[in-house]
Amino acid sequence: QWAAVGGVSVCRGQLDRRNMTLTNWRDQDSLGTQLNAGSGVSESIALFAQLDYRISEHLTAYAGGRADRVRHHGEVSQNTTPAFAIRYDTQAYSQFSPKLALVWQASPGVSLRGSYGEGFRPPALLDLYSRTVVPGATAGAESINEASPDLKPERVRSLEIGADWRGRGGASASVTLYSQRLNDLIYRRRLSPTLTRTENAAQADVDGIEAQLSWPVGAPGMRLSAMLTHHFRYDITRNSAVPASEGKRLTDVPQTTASLALEGAYGRASGFVALRHVSRVFGSGDDQNRNIATGVYGAYDAYTTLAARIAWQIDRHIELSLAGENLTNRRYFAFGRQPGRMVFGQAAYRW
Repeated sequence: QWAAVGGVSVCRGQLDRRNMTLTNWRDQDSLGTQLNAGSGVSESIALFAQLDYRISEHLTAYAGGRADRVRHHGEVSQNTTPAFAIRYDTQAYSQFSPKLALVWQASPGVSLRGSYGEGFRPPALLDLYSRTVVPGATAGAESINEASPDLKPERVRSLEIGADWRGRGGASASVTLYSQRLNDLIYRRRLSPTLTRTENAAQADVDGIEAQLSWPVGAPGMRLSAMLTHHFRYDITRNSAVPASEGKRLTDVPQTTASLALEGAYGRASGFVALRHVSRVFGSGDDQNRNIATGVYGAYDAYTTLAARIAWQIDRHIELSLAGENLTNRRYFAFGRQPGRMVFGQAAYRW
């Protein structure tokens, strides 16, 4: 009736960043004087465990948790006017992330599930201990983002309900509805025309659906698979650092991603053909969703691409394959223009 799993995770990260002048801006090795620097160390240890309990023949409960302890310290220096060197003392915090789930085997082929979980993302050392200076067109017009050693982790609470179905011949399907609440999101607050500071300033709501289907078709070994992820809502609900972004969509997140693929295997041959779609996004920094350009540099286009692969197993060790991406040579941009048609050949040896 019982099953348990547990473990420990230990991580260490280090930042060593220097901004240098170049005597020749086309040559990255033509180093001149050091303008500013940032360094830092982050260490964390976590204990995690999960218990599975079979309540009845058809009902199983899961309860788990992860306890993290994080420590970080660093320093920031600048050689230009005003020159300074600041060492920041060690800061530490703890975070507990629980998880609860329940799975009911409603029939031999259908199971229903629900879960609740919490998680967090520590601030990056680049945000904690880096002073970024972007030169302006004239003296004194540079843009500065200060180091932010007091940042807290971003946090999320997530609720999911879903259903899974398994039929004859390997057919399967699943659907999941999810709702997430994000807190303490990290954004830059503008303090003056030339100065910004990174803060835990925002909240966001994400609600959506994820669905998958796998269906055998035609001859043995042929299978049709489909996947869909769609956000009904992925909005910033509060942002004291950038109030104009409230009600806008999260950046770098497509509303819809989908794929449709036909896979097959016959004897020594195998292959697939797949159609993939990604809706447009608002790029990093476009918190007010102003960039609606399409088909030009700087735009973030929606796109649908076609990919395929065919392989031949010569013997149990050697396989030859030919694969292609963006076979229709679709022209689209994700800030820069993305690659057109690409074809790859591969020889693999396994022992």
